[in-house]
Amino acid sequence: MLSSVLKSERAAEVNVTIMRAFVAMRRALASVAPMLARLDTVERRQITDQQRNEERFDTIFKAMEGGDFPPQKVFFEGKHYDAYSFARRLVRRAVKSIVLVDGYCNDVTLDIMAAKRGGANVIIATVAKTAITPTAVMKFNKQNPTLTVKTTGVFHDRFLILDGKELYHFGASLKDLGRQYCAVSKMDTMFIPSIMQRI
Repeated sequence: MLSSVLKSERAAEVNVTIMRAFVAMRRALASVAPMLARLDTVERRQITDQQRNEERFDTIFKAMEGGDFPPQKVFFEGKHYDAYSFARRLVRRAVKSIVLVDGYCNDVTLDIMAAKRGGANVIIATVAKTAITPTAVMKFNKQNPTLTVKTTGVFHDRFLILDGKELYHFGASLKDLGRQYCAVSKMDTMFIPSIMQRI
């Protein structure tokens, strides 16, 4: 401010030097501006990713605390009882309904379904040549109502739907779990309507 008020030659030189310094600062900031903008974008993206990750971890921890962590189970050959026990525990989770899509059912399948809660209705969708006879269905229903067996030939894989809210995919028929290496995994519920339409 003093250099612009004073009229001496020295004051004029100082004034020019100050102006050059401001111009140099402006150029320096202009050259760094794109990099600062990129840093700002990266920082915003990092904050968003961090929030998403925190939400994911919260979901996982809540699921683990509630005992509802999506089961992904592998059964090795020879683990017949472990697999049988697992299937029975899974069936017990249902309160209202159980839908099993399995082309190869027999009395072992019915033994697993017998572990259900009292109010849960069971639908088994299987092929026409199934080993579940009308007599077996009648006897099951006298003790554990209500079982309905439907015939379908459009499914290759095995699925279990519990209360219309949980969907499990089986690498083997329920009766064969543990006989050979196979897996059970929980799937997204978005597939339940399309499965139900084909039963």
